[in-house]
Amino acid sequence: MNQKFIAGFVLGAVTTGLVAWFLQTEEGKELVSDVKEKTNDFKDAVKSKTDAAMNKGSEVITSVKTKAEELGKNIRDHATDLGNKAKDIINKAKGADDAVTAS
Repeated sequence: MNQKFIAGFVLGAVTTGLVAWFLQTEEGKELVSDVKEKTNDFKDAVKSKTDAAMNKGSEVITSVKTKAEELGKNIRDHATDLGNKAKDIINKAKGADDAVTAS
């Protein structure tokens, strides 16, 4: 076999053994506990920020929807007013035309 392969295999086995031994010590157990705690804190922070972003997104969507509905109503109201004014102008013009024709 290749000497580099054997050296790598031995180095990996020794490193794995040392890590396993360290994790069984009190300091190793504390390290694992700290890593788990920090991981949980990070997950909680991410979930909190994700929830906050989702809530803010929902609020923005609701606000935009409300404003769009208000804008649509205003446009419809203005269009109705313009239509009525146009009808009034047309009726007045017909009345004036009828008055000119009658005289």
